[in-house]
Amino acid sequence: MAIKIQSSLNEIDVEMGNIFLKEMRIADPRLKTEESNLPLWDEDQVIMVDELDTEEIFNAWLIKNSKKKIDIQYPILAYQADDITEVFYGTGNRIHQWEFVTDGKPQEWAVGDIVCIISGFYRGMKGTIKAILENSTKFVVDLGSTTGTFSADDLRATESKAPSVFKAKQIITTYTSSILVEQKQEARYLMNNFILRCADGQIWHPFKSEILDGSELHIFTVFDIPNINKVPTSEQKLKGSGYIYSVNFVTHVWAYLTDIPAPQGFIEQIRENIHVENESRVNRIVIN
Repeated sequence: MAIKIQSSLNEIDVEMGNIFLKEMRIADPRLKTEESNLPLWDEDQVIMVDELDTEEIFNAWLIKNSKKKIDIQYPILAYQADDITEVFYGTGNRIHQWEFVTDGKPQEWAVGDIVCIISGFYRGMKGTIKAILENSTKFVVDLGSTTGTFSADDLRATESKAPSVFKAKQIITTYTSSILVEQKQEARYLMNNFILRCADGQIWHPFKSEILDGSELHIFTVFDIPNINKVPTSEQKLKGSGYIYSVNFVTHVWAYLTDIPAPQGFIEQIRENIHVENESRVNRIVIN
């Protein structure tokens, strides 16, 4: 049985293909045929490659296309992942910076829920909700040694109602794309529409992360100006004539790398087992 390999970078790679397909349908709303009423652009025409070489693009297209066609069908958009240019290392390194939550607070608290107090004199203590007051705006919590009344903003979920927490780092990277077409007129048409409809108007792209159990993450993009190159294929090089046209552009991407959700109890355990010796003068931090 094959081992399932999951990572944020793989998710981003796949989602960038979905983003490029969405953008091309905005820039190029042509239909395959007037009779079929199907968009010209479908999933088969957007492929990820290791290099933007025409032979690799054609081979990848032949492997991917669901109809198993053996004749190349233009247009084709190929994209490759470039280097990660920046990582914000200040995010996610320290204990409190693990607290990226995948979901908001529970919609309803119930008597018997175990909660953590997150503000005020009792901050950091856990207790059990004993009563709900004032139309579910105030909660009486038994803290063991005492009982207090708190608002919803003072409470954080634990146990079964706790949201997942995960480690995350923001990255900046780029993807380089190449759209192959047969005619220069078509290449100029795609340039024209992409600049007008997509380049500065399509920035925010939400998607569901499998790593975070379907929670929503986001990718932000800025598209560079598309321009044309003439590209000979190997066969055309041998003949010494003929070109296809390539519309190329770079996409700047801001995204998050995220880790597999860690159990809430583990995070709380780390916090509770940290204390400072000689609190009047910080000498060292001890983790039990």
